[in-house]
Amino acid sequence: MRKMSRTRTIIKPQPGFQEKFVKSDVDFVVGGGTLGSGKAGLLDSHVVTPFGLRKVRDLKVGDIISNPDTGGQERIIQLHPIEIHPYYRVSFDDGTYMDCSEGHLWVVRVSGKKDKRIKEGDRFDCYRLWTAKMMFDFLSKDRVWGLSIPVTKPVQFTRPITPTTPRPVPPYVLGAIIGDGCVSSSMVNSRSCVGFSSADDFIVEKIASYGYDMSHSAKKGDSDCKDYFIYQKLPSELESLGLYEIKSKDKFIPERYKFSTIEDRCELLQGLIDTDGSVDDEGHITYYTISKRLAEDVAFLVRSIGGIAHISSKQGKYKDKEGNLHVCSKVYNVYISVLDGKKIVSLPRKVERIKDYGYKNGKKLYFEKPIEKIEYIGRKKGRCITVDNPSGLYLTDDFIVTHNSFAAVLSVAEPSLDPNFRALFLRNNLGDLRSGGGLLDNFREAFGNSVEIVESGEPRVTFPSGARVDVTHVSDQSREKVLQRFKGRQYDFIYFDEGTGFTWECFTAIYTRNRGKAKWTGKVRMTTNPDRDHWLRKFIDWYIGIDGFIMEERNGVVRYFYIAGETVNDVVWGDSKEDVYRQCRVDITRKLAKINGNTGNTTYKDLIKSFTFYLGKMSENRAMLEGNDGYAGSVAVMGGRSAQQMLEGNWNVSASDSFDAPITSERANAVFMTDPQVNGDRWITCDLADTGEDNFIAIAWDGFHVIDMIILSKSTPKMNAETLQTFAAKHDVADSHIIYDAVRGIYINDYIQEAIPFISYHAPMGMYARGALRLKDECYLRLVEVIKRRELSFADEIAEKIYIHQNLKERITVQNEFVEECQVVRFRESSSGKKTLFGKKEMNVKLGKHRSMDLLDPIAMRMVPVLEFPYGEELMRTTVEPENEEEEGEYAFSSNSIYEESTWY
Repeated sequence: MRKMSRTRTIIKPQPGFQEKFVKSDVDFVVGGGTLGSGKAGLLDSHVVTPFGLRKVRDLKVGDIISNPDTGGQERIIQLHPIEIHPYYRVSFDDGTYMDCSEGHLWVVRVSGKKDKRIKEGDRFDCYRLWTAKMMFDFLSKDRVWGLSIPVTKPVQFTRPITPTTPRPVPPYVLGAIIGDGCVSSSMVNSRSCVGFSSADDFIVEKIASYGYDMSHSAKKGDSDCKDYFIYQKLPSELESLGLYEIKSKDKFIPERYKFSTIEDRCELLQGLIDTDGSVDDEGHITYYTISKRLAEDVAFLVRSIGGIAHISSKQGKYKDKEGNLHVCSKVYNVYISVLDGKKIVSLPRKVERIKDYGYKNGKKLYFEKPIEKIEYIGRKKGRCITVDNPSGLYLTDDFIVTHNSFAAVLSVAEPSLDPNFRALFLRNNLGDLRSGGGLLDNFREAFGNSVEIVESGEPRVTFPSGARVDVTHVSDQSREKVLQRFKGRQYDFIYFDEGTGFTWECFTAIYTRNRGKAKWTGKVRMTTNPDRDHWLRKFIDWYIGIDGFIMEERNGVVRYFYIAGETVNDVVWGDSKEDVYRQCRVDITRKLAKINGNTGNTTYKDLIKSFTFYLGKMSENRAMLEGNDGYAGSVAVMGGRSAQQMLEGNWNVSASDSFDAPITSERANAVFMTDPQVNGDRWITCDLADTGEDNFIAIAWDGFHVIDMIILSKSTPKMNAETLQTFAAKHDVADSHIIYDAVRGIYINDYIQEAIPFISYHAPMGMYARGALRLKDECYLRLVEVIKRRELSFADEIAEKIYIHQNLKERITVQNEFVEECQVVRFRESSSGKKTLFGKKEMNVKLGKHRSMDLLDPIAMRMVPVLEFPYGEELMRTTVEPENEEEEGEYAFSSNSIYEESTWY
């Protein structure tokens, strides 16, 4: 128990979201989002992606970027407004830095400070989530401790090189030649060769193991070093990389090697360090070069595999035979630290001096980047991004690990002078209450010694006046258990910390406890992150646009609701209490009769609650301010992984989506970055819609590349048939290459006799038929594989085409619709063990806005002609040679086919 001071501390909410959330008189307020207007990076700074580096100004929602937690991928789910803020430069002791706004978030550790919070096993979780301003203030107080940030995991790049020769020179050989090689077009007998000097047989034999002839050599003076002359193909290979006939001060690492696989980059570093690197007796690795560009490239490689690289330079000098001092080229030293040095060094005499990081005498040794200083650099323009990585981390310039928007939540500010005030703070996990950054930590930071905090049993925070806040968790969320546990309790204020952690049954059961004796009572507050599959998505649907984001014009609008049944679908909404009462008059009247009896004075207005949703732009400033004696509050910063997920994000994204889902958003978005998958085989697929609200969609294909699309929101059978005929003629598609949805439109064969009817419930018929229950299941299973293999593509103008639907009031693109439909695709196993697609109604419900899978269904139909082929061979097996070799056109096979050698580069 912490001893309570009699000094009262007052906290004032920040303007904007905090003030609205805290002071709102609305009965039920849900707040979600982040400090979107304060966590920004400069527009010309870079973000690391699997395909290279991209400027912040060029990013788009849906872009795939690199994930520092795994080295894999994550996706941008929101771009925040470009705004001007105070900026700070965060500099690290390895010479790198990042310029960011004062509210930009960092995962940091106070180095040297002991921490008792256990994360897992014997590992300590000592990291905090701080803003740049908090870090600046901390380091400005002349503390003995410093701050450090984590280092990324090795980053996986997927930048394509060439289909046949991705690396002209093996990475190790290239590194060795860059290190100790000498290139010249005429070294011996006027024959082109590459020179290489070495005294280590290990290196020479390793180069020879890659097929290079190392038999031509000459002893170099009295030393053990030899000069080797490498003929064969090496000179031309280096010339293709721009590394032939260049001086030592101009050496560099080609882009294709910098963005190659992790294994390639490690082998390249081995070649470099085995030759021009050193490992001292303490295990420190250093690389030496007179090329500034090469030093920067080596540092890039080290950082990309999860290491730390610090570049320093000094002026080179030497003495001649007479002892005179001369100035020569500047020397650049790259000091390298990695967790496992044996991955980047292979020369035995150097490997034996390598020392790894890890544990020492049972104590964890942190491998991280220390912060050297933080300085204010003025007001600048930038923007913040939100990613779908639960940790909220992403990589910026020099592979610096930084944070996106943060899931911060505010407790409601209450008049703590009122001794009758009772509040309940809830999370669904006990660990999140006591863990670092959890609710109890936040009360300590907010109120210091002015409150008494009891941690044992069910935690409680007591104010000097006697006002109390119970801080607890709910693990068993069944309605019966919740009612039993909270029976007899009454709370003026109930706060649900991270609403998506609570079931509808739990929420409504606890809501019944929302009544008390304080002056300010009957209030419920909830903070949340987006989750497409949670009941909150349905509850706040009116506030959400088709793109999944909160509509600005509805943000903060007050509405009224009444729960007329047992589920969230039974919530009745209106623009006023009178509006709701008109819809529920019978049910409300019956309840009032039971409540009032003969003497009660409860009215229908008491049973109907007000509600609003505030899009969060929360401040991390928890400074304690004075000047408002009648107002006390608290600022609670939520901890845990779920608290950092998809903030101010997209409600069309599900928290349950993962890389295990059949088609993740990452894979779906990658379709629109894939080169045209054309092979000359032209088809048209069509999903018909003659009645109801679904779309008529016809898609024209070249191979697996969508070249054109027609979308009709209203049509007739005759119009459908005539549209197909015209569409086929436009793209020179034979009638026998038209596939249509025959469940709805068998009439198409009356107009186009050779068209292929697609009947979804027919038996599967292809190579993998045994794994599917129906033909439609078989087509979707193959479509999943095609998308995974990045063999599906769209023409840019089609991807950007506006997708029309009768139930969509907002404008979205075909790409938007494709990604959303992909994310709701799910399979289940039948009793026979075969996979079957979820019912269309099930997927339509997840899709929302009364839409249907109109786009993905005709795309899946394209799989019918290739069902007989193995996965990955569909395009190759169906390649069509052009009848006229002079045929031209945007998608003509003779100039664009992915199987035509002239397109390789």
